[in-house]
This record gives sequence, structure tokens and C-alpha cells, in this order.
Amino acid sequence: MGHSASRAVAAICDSGSSGEVAYRLEPHGSGTRFTYDHTGFTGAGGFFMAKLLGTVRTKMLTKGLPAVLNDLDDQGNLRPESPLNPKRP
Repeated sequence: MGHSASRAVAAICDSGSSGEVAYRLEPHGSGTRFTYDHTGFTGAGGFFMAKLLGTVRTKMLTKGLPAVLNDLDDQGNLRPESPLNPKRP
């Protein structure tokens, strides 16, 4: 990705009607491991919701997140030339 990730350890959890969401950043080798858990789906509706969200999340983590990380400078800000910057009218 062009730069090494900062080492951090954090957990952010949100419990709601669709289960519990946890994000973790942990040191891993010379970088950082990002772990995302969304648990608590139950029954047939929960099964289908988990499948749908799993597909969306996979795309987000394999395409969206790497694109954002590649456009960050060493301070964690979007580079001025990044296409991800908000468009101004």
C-alpha cells in the first residue's frame, strides 16, 4: 500500500437490535491487523441478513478500504489529489 500502518490497539463496539459490532486494530508483524466482527443474527431472517451484509462488507473491505488507505498521507489525511476528496461545486 505504499506506507506502513500505525500500530494501534482499539475496540469499538455497538450493541443494537441486529447484534453486536466490534472493530479491532492490533499489532501484527510490522503492521496492523484489522478485525471486524458482527455477531448476534438469529433465525432464518438473521441468516439471510448475515449473508447480505457479508457480501457488502467483503466488497467494502477488499475494494473500498484499500482505496482509502492508499490515498492517505503519513499523517492519515487524504492527499489533496485524491479522487475520494469531496467535490466542491
